[in-house]
Amino acid sequence: MFESRNALVIGTEIATNGLESGGSLRVDTIRTIIEKAGFKVTVTSKSKAKNFLESDWDLIVVVSFSCSRLLSQARCKTSNLWFDPTDSWQLSRFSLLRAGQISQLPRLFRDLFWLSRSPNLDLLTFISQRDALTEQNWWQKRINPLILPVFELNRKVVQGDSSRLVFVGDGKYVANRRSLDFLGEVLRHLPQSFEIHLFGDSLKYSNPRFKSHGYVSKSELYRTRDIHLVPVKFGSGLKLKAAVPLWNGLPVVATAEGATGLSLGGSLYVGNTPKEFAKKILLAQESTDSFLLNPPRETVFVDNDLAEITTWLQTI
Repeated sequence: MFESRNALVIGTEIATNGLESGGSLRVDTIRTIIEKAGFKVTVTSKSKAKNFLESDWDLIVVVSFSCSRLLSQARCKTSNLWFDPTDSWQLSRFSLLRAGQISQLPRLFRDLFWLSRSPNLDLLTFISQRDALTEQNWWQKRINPLILPVFELNRKVVQGDSSRLVFVGDGKYVANRRSLDFLGEVLRHLPQSFEIHLFGDSLKYSNPRFKSHGYVSKSELYRTRDIHLVPVKFGSGLKLKAAVPLWNGLPVVATAEGATGLSLGGSLYVGNTPKEFAKKILLAQESTDSFLLNPPRETVFVDNDLAEITTWLQTI
């Protein structure tokens, strides 16, 4: 009788606390891939991983560079070790440093310490090619990485009566607050009738043309005539506020940073200055009446090595 293979997935506290976030979507993507390959999967946070690392596993996946200190322990408990830093630690930490979070500097040094001590790996993945290339000096003497974006981003898109400009984010995050400053400049280049709808905790702006809705359910975020705005200027990885609406057939207007790792053309419009961004919004609005009944799904990503990863899992 076929014996089930057991896999352990270790993620950050945020990625495993049961609430939706970029981290949880990453863990869900990896868990789904492993389950489809026939593994029985256990997911745990890095703070609770010690007990699970007392046993042997057919496969262990360490998700996020901030969990890298567990790699050596995991190596001792499996013959198949998969490390998914997800994003570039340099891009992630330095972008937050530029946003004023000084605490990111010692965290970067901590990352570099544990990463320098990482054992041999059997599989290494990043969420985008840019993130992988940024860390080439680290991995080029270890193992060549594969690119794995995020999947299972299906959302219910309800019928919309009018076209909305939508921005989704947490107002406590500096990058989101700076995005609102940029969008305030964008509105100066659009007719007075244009408003921007804000969805997210603590996401407010003094301009009366911004309409704050606070935290709402997913069903209120996606309507057939919506245009999602992603005016991100710095960061790392894929911007899920762009990937999710694109995956579901909705148009997105983004900066070049916001469009990183995503296929240009189709429903994705890119503008880097407030004036360019406003022009792209007007272009996107012309297509809002033709909602895609067959959304692009996985094809929104530029790089995708899922087939290779699946083949590797089948060899375990």
